[in-house]
Amino acid sequence: MSRTCPCCGQEGPREIPFGQAQIWVCPGCSVQWRTYDAGFVDDPVTGDEFYLSPQSIPDPASYPPFRDFFRFLKSRFGEKKLKILDVGAGNGVFLQACLAQGHEAWGIEPYEENRRYMSDEVAARVTFAPLEEVRDWGRTYEVITFWDSLMYFPDPFAELERLRPWLSEAGILHLRTNNNDDLYNRLAGLAVATRRPWGKQFFWGCFGRNMFWNFSVPGMLAMIQTNHWQLLHHQKEDTPADRLTQSLALKLAILGVYGVNRLLGTGKVATYYLCPQGPPPLAQ
Repeated sequence: MSRTCPCCGQEGPREIPFGQAQIWVCPGCSVQWRTYDAGFVDDPVTGDEFYLSPQSIPDPASYPPFRDFFRFLKSRFGEKKLKILDVGAGNGVFLQACLAQGHEAWGIEPYEENRRYMSDEVAARVTFAPLEEVRDWGRTYEVITFWDSLMYFPDPFAELERLRPWLSEAGILHLRTNNNDDLYNRLAGLAVATRRPWGKQFFWGCFGRNMFWNFSVPGMLAMIQTNHWQLLHHQKEDTPADRLTQSLALKLAILGVYGVNRLLGTGKVATYYLCPQGPPPLAQ
């Protein structure tokens, strides 16, 4: 069966089979996506507990990705207090940071078990349900955010389109996603290409549990344009090492990888700020 890339439309993506799952790699925009056969269950992943724990961001006000986010909001909206919706609220620390800045903030979180990480104040502002089950609450938002959550949707830009009416006239989207042009992903791709016996498992590790996408910047830019969003700003970066582990040895190793990423001009994370471009033209 022939396939085309869902981002740029390039034909002939490479298939890498993994039993009941497949990873596809576009030769054009380099985006990677994963498909599953019926009945597939992903293996559990260790290490999520610390990442989700609020202890991984002990001071939200000084957490670099949050600082960058609020700095961008100030450049865009000035001192205005905003209505913000976070899709994939996780541990609720981002919502806590928004409230501390004086903004009104709400969240959507599919996993009820993550309530245990949230204060009562934050949990009261979160709807615990999959996004597709959430209905319009009759309010619009100046900002809708996806912090490390967009890659878990099989058709992410369809979800963004459904949320378009929830944005105010001057509203923006903030998308923080993975980026497959970093050192780890390059080494994993090389291991597969050279048919190392451990290469496929190394490559599989580029995807988190139940993740559908390992995005690339060219692939994201193609989807942004195709789906009639306007790009305001984007940048490549890395998640602060303190967020990922408490082990000093692992932190030093991660910082070494990040150093190489900086030399390569890339990072494991990419952030995009978008605004609506207007409705697509009507079909003639």
